Amino acid sequence: MNKSRILIVEDEIIIAMEIADRLKAMGYEVIRIVSNGEMAVKTANEENPDLILMDIMIQGPIDGIETATKIHLTSDVPVIYLTANADESTLERAKISDAFGYLIKPFEEKELNTTIEMALYKHRMEAKLRESEERFKSLVENSSIGIFRFSTEGMILHANPTFLSLLGYKKLDEINGRKFDSFLIGGVTKQNEIIKKINENNGINRYKVELLNKERNKILVSLSGNLIQPKNEVQFYDGTIEDITLQQKYEEQLIKAKEKAEESDKLKTEFLAGMSHEIRTPINTIMSYLSLLNEELNEAPDSSYKEIFSAIQIGSLRLTRTIDSILNMAQFQAGTFDVFKTKIDIVDEVIKSLYEEFKYTAKQRGLELKFENTSQNTSILGDKYSLSQLFVNLIDNGLKYTREGSVKIKIYNNEEGVLSVDISDTGIGISQEFLPTLFKPFTQEEQGYTRKFDGNGLGLALVKRYCDLNDAVIKVESEKGTGTKFTIKFTQTSKQNEYKQIGELKSEQN
Repeated sequence: MNKSRILIVEDEIIIAMEIADRLKAMGYEVIRIVSNGEMAVKTANEENPDLILMDIMIQGPIDGIETATKIHLTSDVPVIYLTANADESTLERAKISDAFGYLIKPFEEKELNTTIEMALYKHRMEAKLRESEERFKSLVENSSIGIFRFSTEGMILHANPTFLSLLGYKKLDEINGRKFDSFLIGGVTKQNEIIKKINENNGINRYKVELLNKERNKILVSLSGNLIQPKNEVQFYDGTIEDITLQQKYEEQLIKAKEKAEESDKLKTEFLAGMSHEIRTPINTIMSYLSLLNEELNEAPDSSYKEIFSAIQIGSLRLTRTIDSILNMAQFQAGTFDVFKTKIDIVDEVIKSLYEEFKYTAKQRGLELKFENTSQNTSILGDKYSLSQLFVNLIDNGLKYTREGSVKIKIYNNEEGVLSVDISDTGIGISQEFLPTLFKPFTQEEQGYTRKFDGNGLGLALVKRYCDLNDAVIKVESEKGTGTKFTIKFTQTSKQNEYKQIGELKSEQN
C-alpha cells in the first residue's frame, strides 16, 4: 500500500519538525515543510500532495485559510487546519473554506492520526461521489430518451436535452414556470389521471399519452415514472418519455398488413374450396356415368372398352386426389384444417377399407398388395379423415413407385408395446441425398416434365402433417433399388389417453 504524501505548512520550524517526525512514525510521507502561503500554493500545484496540514497563522501577507482557498481554485487536495486560536470567527472562516479537519494545538498523536485518516477517507468518498455524479449526469444529458423531474404540482424542475427537444425547446430556461399539463393533450384532467395511476400502482410504465410541442404538433410518447419520497424533503416525480409516433404508425401498418394477409389467406382458402367443389362435382358426375357405361359396354365377352374405362377411372382418381392435396395443404397453411378426434379402430375403420380399394389397383399393375395384423388392440384417439389420407398417400406411393413385386401393410406392436404400422414396398427406393427433404412441400426426387412418375410433391409433406395431428411419429428406411419402408408409430393409444384423462380427473378432485 502506498504511503499518503503530506505537505506541512507551519512557520515555527521546531513545531513543524516535531509534526514531521510524528507523521513519519505513523507511516506517512512528508514531501515538504513550508512556512508561508505563497510557497504552499506553489508546492501544492507542483507536488500534488494527498493532504495538507495547514497552520492558520503563518508568515506572509495571507494566512492559512486564504492559502487553502487559493489552493482549492486549482486542486481539491484536503486541508486540515492547525491552530492555537479557536475563536468563533476563525472557526467560521475555516468552515467556509471547506476544511476536512481542525486540530487545536497542542494535540495528541492519536488525535492527529485519526483526523488525518478521516480526512483522507472523506476525500476518497467525495471523489467517488463526484465521479458517480458526473457519470450519471453524462448519461442523463446524452440519453436518447427524455428524462424529467416534476414537482407534485406538475411544475417542471429538471429536463434533459432530449426531453426539451421533443417539446421543441433548446434550454430549460425556456420552459421555466411551465407545468407539464400545459403540454398534455387533456391538460390538468390528463395530468391528474397520470398522477393517480402513479400513486395507485407505485409508478407507471410505458403509458401512452399525447403531447403538443412548441409548434403545436401532436406527438405520441411512452411515459414511465415514479413518485420519489426522500426523508424530510419535498416529494417529486422522476420519469422518462420516449417518442413513439413513428413506432405507432409502423405498428398500425403492420396490423393492417397482417389483416390483409389473413384476408388474403381466407380468400385463397375459400377460392381453393370453391375450385375443389367445382372440379369435384363434374368429376363425380363423370365417374357415376362412367360406371353405368362400363356395365353396359363391357357385358360382351370380347369388349374392347375395359382398358379405356380403366384409364379414365385412374385419371379421375388422380385428379381428385391432387385437388384434395392442394386444398388440405392450403388449409394447413391458413390454420383452418379441422380436426375431430374420436376413439377409432385404425384397422376396422381405416386400413381394411383402403386395402380393399387398392387391391384392384395393385392387380391392374401386376402387383400384390399384402396385409398383416398381429396387434390385439388397434384402437387410438385420432382424426379419421386425416388418418385415411395419411395411408392413402403411403399406399398409393408404394404402388406408384413399384414396378414389380409387392406392397405390404403390416400392423403390430413394437418392442416397446407401441402400436405401429409399416407400409413397405419392393420399388425403386429413395436416394440417401433426397431423404432429408422428403417431407418438404413441392419436392420430388425427379423434377420437370421428363420425370417418370406423376405427382405434385405434396403427398409426403401432408403425410407428415397428418402424423403430427394424430400424435404419430413417421420414420423412413430406403435405399436406391431396394425398396422403401415407412413406419408410423402412434405414441398415444386410446387406452393411454383414457388413463391420462382419469389421472387428470383424480388430480382435480384431490
